[in-house]
Amino acid sequence: SKIQGYHAREVRQGGDHEIYEDLLGEEVRIHLEGGREVVGLLESFDGMGNLVLGNTTETLLERVEVWETEKDAQQIGTRWLGQVVIPGKAINAIIGTEGEEWIA
Repeated sequence: SKIQGYHAREVRQGGDHEIYEDLLGEEVRIHLEGGREVVGLLESFDGMGNLVLGNTTETLLERVEVWETEKDAQQIGTRWLGQVVIPGKAINAIIGTEGEEWIA
């Protein structure tokens, strides 16, 4: 199985692009700043952590309170984007969708 669930910040600051290399050609889920999430095929990346995704779908998430101290994400809209460039500085986290397992 491929490497899954690395936080994108570790890739940008540590310069370990093996994570992105292992996910190339795979479907990935990326959590972005501003409560957005995209799912698409990782086609390429550069030295700054910017990503190119193909066949991309965007989901807008809204944080809702489940209990007084807990929050959960609620999907409020989805749209198809196609091929997109994701700036590395906007990425909060990335995971491979195969298995959908977070690794901190």
